[in-house]
Amino acid sequence: MKQIKSKQKRLIISCAKYFALYTLIIVLLYSLFQYLVNFKVGSSFFTIDDLLLYKDALDYEEYAKIPAKNSKNSAFIIFDASGSTVYASNRTINERIFYEDLEMLGDYNSRRFFDVFENTAPDGSVTYSVFLSIYGSDDTVPKIVDSCVLDAQYHIISGTLFPDKKFLTQREFQLLNGISAANGTLEKYVYTTDSGQERTLAFLTFNMTQKKYEHLLQSANMIWLVGIPCILAAIVLFTIAFSRTLKRQIDPLYEAIYQERQRLIADISHDLKTPLTVIQGYARALYEHRVPESKKPRYLEAIVNKSDMAAGMVNDLFLFTQMAHPDYELHMESLDFNEFIKQFFAEKYMDLTESGFELCADIPDDSYIMLIDPVLMRRCFENLLNNALKYNPPGTSIYISVQKIRREITIIVADDGSGIPEEIAETLFQPFTTGNKARTSGKGTGLGLSIAQKIIEMHHGHIRLAVPPREPYHTEFIITLPPA
Repeated sequence: MKQIKSKQKRLIISCAKYFALYTLIIVLLYSLFQYLVNFKVGSSFFTIDDLLLYKDALDYEEYAKIPAKNSKNSAFIIFDASGSTVYASNRTINERIFYEDLEMLGDYNSRRFFDVFENTAPDGSVTYSVFLSIYGSDDTVPKIVDSCVLDAQYHIISGTLFPDKKFLTQREFQLLNGISAANGTLEKYVYTTDSGQERTLAFLTFNMTQKKYEHLLQSANMIWLVGIPCILAAIVLFTIAFSRTLKRQIDPLYEAIYQERQRLIADISHDLKTPLTVIQGYARALYEHRVPESKKPRYLEAIVNKSDMAAGMVNDLFLFTQMAHPDYELHMESLDFNEFIKQFFAEKYMDLTESGFELCADIPDDSYIMLIDPVLMRRCFENLLNNALKYNPPGTSIYISVQKIRREITIIVADDGSGIPEEIAETLFQPFTTGNKARTSGKGTGLGLSIAQKIIEMHHGHIRLAVPPREPYHTEFIITLPPA
C-alpha cells in the first residue's frame, strides 16, 4: 500500500510538471508570435521619439544606423546651418521639404510650438489667430511669447509674430499646423553634432488612410498563419511525449496495484482458512459421530466462535472496501466530541475491568463541537481499543486523553502493555498487518487499524503511531482532527 501511494504521488507530480511545462510552452509561443505581430505594426509607425533613441547616430552623423529608412510611414531630412541638405532618408522628403519651410515649424528640442485657431465673426468673416508658445523648464502650462492675426487669405492683420512678412502662403499656413505638402505631419528638431556643427532635422510622418491601416493589420496578422500551426504542432508533440511518459509512470503503478491485490487475496485466503478449517473439521467430526458426548459442547462452542470470527473478518473486509469507494458518503452530525468520547469509554468500562484492564482517562469538561460520523468514529475507537485488548496481558493500563492544540483536536490512545513489534511498526496501518503470533492464534484480522486510519482520513484528520512512545506508554496512537 505504501508503495502504491508513493507511485501515485510520483504520477501526480509528473502530471503537474508536464502540465506546467505545457502551459509555459504554449504561453511562450503565443507571446512570441504576438510580439512579432506587435513589432511589425509598431515598426510601421516610426516617430520622432523613436528617431531620438538614435541620438548618438545623429551626433556622429552615422545616419545609416537609423532604421527610419525601413519605415513606409515616415522620413526625415537634415540640413546644415546654411540650408544645404546633409542627409535625406528617401527621395520624397528630399523633393518636397525645403529649408525655408522650417521657419514655420515649432522646435521639438526647445519645446517651442505654434497654435492656430480659427475665428468666425457674426458677419461670417473668418480670421486666424496664430500663437507662438513655449514650455519653460518648470512649466506645466505653456506661455505665449508672440502672436498675430490672419484674415481668410492669410494676410497679416495685426501682431508681431512675423515682422518681415505681410502675408503667408497657403503652404506656410499649413506648415504652421505641422501639415506639409507631402500629405503628412512635419516636426523640427535642432541639435549640434559631436564636431560642433549645427543641424536642423525635419521629421515627416505620412498620414495613413483607413484602408492602408487595415492592410497593415491584415499583413501583420498573417504571422499567425505560421504561429497557429506551430502552436498546434507543439500541442501534438506535447501530447505524444506526455502519453509516453504517462505510460511509463502508470505501468509500474498498475503492477504495484496488481501485486497489492494479489497480496490482499492471499492474506484474505490465509486468514479465512484458519477458522473455516476448524469449522469444517469439527462439523465433520460431529456429523460422523466421532465426538464423544462429553466433548460435543466444546466442539460446538469452537464452531460458533470460529464462525463469528470469519463473519467478523468478512464484515471488516466489506466495510474496508466500502470506504475505499469514492462514492462512499459520511453521515455527519454536529456534536460535543468530549461528551461522545466519555460516553463511549463509559460503555466499555465494565468490559475492561472484568478483563483485568485499567482505564485512565483525561478528558476535559469543555465542549468541543465537531462534525463527525458518530457510527464510523465509534468503530474507529472500538478498533483501537480492541487492538489494545487483544495484544496486551491483563493488568495493562489503557490511556485516553483529549486536548485542543492550535484549534485542532488531539486524541491520545495508548497503553503500557507489550508494545508494537518493530518488524510491523512501519506497516502497521496496511491491510492484514498483524504479528505472527496473532496470525497463528486467530486473534486479529489485520484490518482493524487500516479501517481506523481510513475513518480518520475521511474526517480530514491524521493518525500515527508515536515512535518511540512517551513514558509511561509502550504503545501510543496520536490522532489529530480539524475543527468543525
